[in-house]
Amino acid sequence: MKRIFTLLLICVMLAIGVSALDTFTNPVAPGADPFILKDDDGTYYLYGTGGDVYGYRVYSSKNLVEWTSHGYCLFRDDVYTDPSSTDVAPAANGETNYLFWAPEVLKYDGKYYLVYSAQRHIGIAVSDSPLGPFKGVHNNFLLPYFKAIDGNFFVDKDGKVYLYFSSAGAMHFGDYAVTEGQNIWGAELDMKTLKLKEDTIKLLAEWNLEYDPIKLIEGPFMIENDGKYYLTFSSGDGLKTHYSVHYAIGDSPLGTFERSKDYVALICDDLDYADKDNPHLYGTAHHSFVEAPNGKDIIIAYQCHRTNFTYNPSVTDLCGPRSVCIDHAWFEDGKLFAGSKANPTVPTANAQPILEGTTLERQTYLTGAFEKLPTLPKVYVSYLDGSDENDGSKTAPYRTLERAINQLKKGGTIVLTQSYTVRGHYDLPTTRGPLMITSEHSNVVFTFEYLGVGSSVYFDNIVFAPESIYDIPVIECNFCDVTFGEGVGTVNNPYGEKSFPYLVGGRWNYTGTSQSEEFWGFRYDEGRLTSEKSYTVTVLGGKWEKTFVGTVNYKDEMTGSAPNGKLVTDASGLAPHVPADEKTEIKMTIDSLTAFVNGEAKALDAAPIIRNSRTMLPVRFVAENLGATVGWDDATKTV
Repeated sequence: MKRIFTLLLICVMLAIGVSALDTFTNPVAPGADPFILKDDDGTYYLYGTGGDVYGYRVYSSKNLVEWTSHGYCLFRDDVYTDPSSTDVAPAANGETNYLFWAPEVLKYDGKYYLVYSAQRHIGIAVSDSPLGPFKGVHNNFLLPYFKAIDGNFFVDKDGKVYLYFSSAGAMHFGDYAVTEGQNIWGAELDMKTLKLKEDTIKLLAEWNLEYDPIKLIEGPFMIENDGKYYLTFSSGDGLKTHYSVHYAIGDSPLGTFERSKDYVALICDDLDYADKDNPHLYGTAHHSFVEAPNGKDIIIAYQCHRTNFTYNPSVTDLCGPRSVCIDHAWFEDGKLFAGSKANPTVPTANAQPILEGTTLERQTYLTGAFEKLPTLPKVYVSYLDGSDENDGSKTAPYRTLERAINQLKKGGTIVLTQSYTVRGHYDLPTTRGPLMITSEHSNVVFTFEYLGVGSSVYFDNIVFAPESIYDIPVIECNFCDVTFGEGVGTVNNPYGEKSFPYLVGGRWNYTGTSQSEEFWGFRYDEGRLTSEKSYTVTVLGGKWEKTFVGTVNYKDEMTGSAPNGKLVTDASGLAPHVPADEKTEIKMTIDSLTAFVNGEAKALDAAPIIRNSRTMLPVRFVAENLGATVGWDDATKTV
């Protein structure tokens, strides 16, 4: 008589220990021109420039430090763009560059309204969710005859809604006119028609060389305190260190507003890049304000174009990659300050306490292949500011992954301090030990076309942004243990439905003969991606859109994150035990070639048997379903 038994095996995972830290260091997210919306449930949503020519991406957070990417919330095809406009630029793929930047979102009567800037014009799109998709509500821009950017919503205490913006060049309305530069305007917004009340349009603040180093003020934001209205804006050149947050004060939402040399809320304290011994944040300006998690403090979110002391004078693009930072803001003696009470008006580049009422939640989960990482070396990579002649330290980072990985031939950790881009068919160098590629702040963007991975790699705290190559962006994990952790996600590439990233991971088994005419073993044909190889996909966490498993696909779609593991770690960073609910259940029946792994039927090469009152199990099947591998040395006849 056959006996049925259940074999419960705990899949032991070893992790780098991440305790509940009490500090964070700017920057906290990628992108520029940040706007943060605090929704009714306390969730924060981050919008900004960084969706390239295709629209805007959105991120969410509970603590303003750890951000999760949700992909695009607005696509260019869902809002009006004028194909006859001359204010466009050619994109790398030959398409028209519609120049999307600086979005802001207002929640009003249960709907979400996004003001966007495209082709130096502003428009409004609406959605039922802060994650979008946002759809245009008019077939026209709000001010079609004038160039305007950087829209900002403001709801006054009486319920009236106002929209502020920056003119780009000459503009005139009623008694107000400007002939050059960028200047700040405001008007009341009719929420029924979603159009400006033209008789209220007013010039509120003009650039003034007494206060502004160039003929430009932009990125307005309105905030009220004690009956006074503070019109904040960015002054200076976005490519320079003096790009900073200024303000003017008025008695009503549309002014009159008065400026002063003292009305500077935030500015870098190392304008000449002279201090190489201390960290700094440079080009700190385009900004927004939001209520803190504790419900009483004010937080400023702002962009910086350089962090710490990574400035490289040989780099000509001083505006990228721009990143998002946060600091406290407050009013004192009728003035507005940002930074810290100990160092007001100075952006905080050192570690600072996490915000009151929050904890840092994201942890790093590793499988046994990465157990040695806590004791292995760490190097830093800065894609724009680093140099491969450096030593790879935080203060002297490398520039390329090749240089960093070649320094870690026995394994270790690479920390990306800036977003990283690779082109074409790019293969990471191999190592003889486990490798982690992570980032200095939440959601550093790793842009790729075809990424090949040939060693054990753990990707952590990175957002993959695929670019199309033959319409099939691929992450190829070839015969190696590659893990995508909780802090990893992907944003879709809006070239069309064929252009979502295709993730191939785990251990591959060849089932056919390679054909050179195929696209690296893949072919897109009649709505599906085919491959002659069989494989599995393992993702611990993150958001993966339009990712599929199988040999001939468009089935078994992974619509979201795979289940995330949870570990209890000791001071060494290794797992002293595994919680009881973290287990793999393998069910086998004596003499049966069918087993069940967590309820899923799988075929066995050899059935479990009983010999001399002892139960014998197929060790390879058990080991591989616990994430291990079994090898055979024919020369020594050993397993």
